[in-house]
Amino acid sequence: MKLLKNALIGFGVLFVTVIGLLIFAGIGSSDFREQQAPIIESFMHEFAQSWDVSAVHSKLSNDLLKGIDTPPGRNALGVTLVQETVDLIRLAHRFVLRN
Repeated sequence: MKLLKNALIGFGVLFVTVIGLLIFAGIGSSDFREQQAPIIESFMHEFAQSWDVSAVHSKLSNDLLKGIDTPPGRNALGVTLVQETVDLIRLAHRFVLRN
């Protein structure tokens, strides 16, 4: 009986600890969002103007720059798809203006 009681107390302490850590992580993530949102918004605004990585080159880490230089990295960033879409829009715009 004493073993069962100690096991249940141990599980209770573990449960309270996990709940405390989850609450702490939740508070930390909301602070992170408030602090980093302006930086991310300015980065995306600059990046979306030309969809060229060189426009935001100074704001990227060296590891990210190495990863972006590969075709899978460019696809993951969506640069290839967006650039193709922009090129198609420009082509359609030229076609409409000529006719």
